[in-house]
Amino acid sequence: MSGSDGGGPGGVRAERLRLLAAVDTAQGDVAVLTVALQHAAADLGALGAMAHVRAGGASRIMYLVASTGLPRSFTRFWENIQGDGSSPPARAVREDRQVWVPEVVAPEPPVHHHPPPAPPEPRPEPGADTEPFRVPAGAGVMTMPLSGTGGPLGALSVVTRPDRRPDEAEVAFLAEVARLTGERLRLVSPAPENLSPDLLLALQTGPGPREALKGVPVASFEWDLRTGELAASDSMRDMLDDMDPDALEGRIEAWVATIHPDDLPWVLTEVDRGIRADGAYEVEHRVRRRDGSYRWVRIRGRVADYEDGRPVRVVGTTTDTDETHAALEPVGRALRHMSDGFLSLDRDWRVGFVNLTAERLLESAQALTGRSLWDIPVMRRLDDGLEQRCRRAAAEGDPAGFDVRWPGTDRWYHLRLVPVPDGLTVYIIDITERRLREAAQKAAAERDAVIGDVTRALAEAVTARQVVRAVAGSVLPPFGATGLVVLTLDADRLHLVDAVGYPPAFRERLHGSPALGDTPVDEVLRTRAPRFVESPEALVERYPRMAEYTELGGKKAWAYLPLVASGDSLGAAVVSFDRPRRLTEDERALLAALSGLIAQALERASLYDEASTRARELQRGLLPRALPSLPAVTTAARYLPAGQGTEVGGDWYDVIPLSADRVALVIGDVMGHGMSEAATMGRLRTAVRALSDLELPPDEILAHLNDIVADLGEDYFATCLYGVYDPVTRDFSYARPLLHICRSRR
Repeated sequence: MSGSDGGGPGGVRAERLRLLAAVDTAQGDVAVLTVALQHAAADLGALGAMAHVRAGGASRIMYLVASTGLPRSFTRFWENIQGDGSSPPARAVREDRQVWVPEVVAPEPPVHHHPPPAPPEPRPEPGADTEPFRVPAGAGVMTMPLSGTGGPLGALSVVTRPDRRPDEAEVAFLAEVARLTGERLRLVSPAPENLSPDLLLALQTGPGPREALKGVPVASFEWDLRTGELAASDSMRDMLDDMDPDALEGRIEAWVATIHPDDLPWVLTEVDRGIRADGAYEVEHRVRRRDGSYRWVRIRGRVADYEDGRPVRVVGTTTDTDETHAALEPVGRALRHMSDGFLSLDRDWRVGFVNLTAERLLESAQALTGRSLWDIPVMRRLDDGLEQRCRRAAAEGDPAGFDVRWPGTDRWYHLRLVPVPDGLTVYIIDITERRLREAAQKAAAERDAVIGDVTRALAEAVTARQVVRAVAGSVLPPFGATGLVVLTLDADRLHLVDAVGYPPAFRERLHGSPALGDTPVDEVLRTRAPRFVESPEALVERYPRMAEYTELGGKKAWAYLPLVASGDSLGAAVVSFDRPRRLTEDERALLAALSGLIAQALERASLYDEASTRARELQRGLLPRALPSLPAVTTAARYLPAGQGTEVGGDWYDVIPLSADRVALVIGDVMGHGMSEAATMGRLRTAVRALSDLELPPDEILAHLNDIVADLGEDYFATCLYGVYDPVTRDFSYARPLLHICRSRR
């Protein structure tokens, strides 16, 4: 079976590593180590597994902090082992490599002046054999170092049967487990209540840390790093009288044996780091009482003597902080587990506390604690002015805040900087949802504004070409578009209404193009759904026939919109861009909504154009097709509309021959435009011709015409100029147009 198969060894091992990576580090280092040991032992078919963490100081003792599958009769020999000995864990840490011992013997325990008290027996798992179990003689041990940033932190060992040496794949898996486990060790207390009282008291508005800690019992101790001997003062023994006396007057291993298992890994690392770095350390952890319960103590130590540059003696103080922790536990738990990220910085801008949310956003507490805020990679990428903002907030003593987009994500956070007596606290608040709501509200306002502008522009458009120009002026700018084409469908052919932003050659190519075929316009006409194309390559790939149009038009992205009104497909509108463009979902939805408005305006314009065409045809039919040829008078006429939209209506003119070579000249206008006005104009023209046969004076003719207008039965307003020219006398008599014919319904 292949290693990539989910059911094969490779698939199972990958799943084991995934489960190990999913362990919540907030549960503590012991929990991470235990899960790692369980998966390692199960995969190798081992008898059990154990994990050791090395201590600092000259003794170099390694402590057993977790085990699985191994009874007390075996592990008691491995609880405290010499770091410079020959046991597999000691060699793996010292040489920083894997160690395989086929027949292991129990390691030599450290020499104790007073034997350390045995830790309480672990409770057996349900169904487990409670009888003593002895590992077969000569059992093998495979050990891997648990590497940290400063070298091996400890070792992970798997106990196998005598004839069971791990193969190459198993060794590689064990190495990966050790690597992943070493990376996930926090080496800081995972307990939410393990917050420095100084920090928490500084966050409150009451007395400062020094005043708050007055009266708290403090005791002293001395630790010889060469011999490992620990000597506690009388006040320390009195303060911790509920602990085993051997832990207070004996070797350091006896004291270490009382440290809570969850605290032990990080305490050993912190003490060793402090002694190596600047000769001082401070830790706050739990120690075991005689009755098995735990209490909180704070240990401050410093190197008092050196020999040949090496530390040889440590002195320090012990403070009982059990009551303080009990009082601060609810506050600590709230800070540790609150949904917002939380950091505390001292006066030197070093990180003192990180809650779980901040760890997920930044790094583990192990990597962050003690580092300057400006040295954290994510914070350096966050904002160039972060350091200045923090220093200004601390100097002014006033809270400050600003919004940032988190590096490498699409999420937004608000950083709240709150000065406190001993430094600065930083809250990291996820405001992504708020930003999305604000963006949605802004987009809605912009969308409403665009729709309002388009609606107003289309309301003023009368003809189809005016609709296109209105759309070009109100739709293209908000989207950054540079081109618009509107096509109407007639039978199976497309007709260009108008195009904006295209060269003449492109417009000519579109005239009379067939609608059928594999084109995006054909697709939106068939589906009545918009189609969006991001680039010329995507357009030609999907619609090869569009290559010619793409080259002629010079555009780089398109939005093809169906124009549907009253249930009918009127045509299509194409909004185009001069660069490749991927429209957002909001932009696509807005264009789809606008296409409905465009279609309705185009439908109205089409009806208007159709009515105007019929009225023009009627008007042309009612006007004189040719002027009469007169013996004594030469006539000429030209009809010129006053402006766009006013060319159709009741305007007319006429030349009527009279007796004695006289001629009647008529100019009239029925106010309004449309079919009805054109028809009324025809009736009035006929009436004027009939009245002219009576050869009455102009004023009498207009009087009769006025009566005719009054009898039409609807509201009509007309003007007319009627004049008679006598070529013999060269007299021209006429009636004023505003004297009589301007009447409404009786």
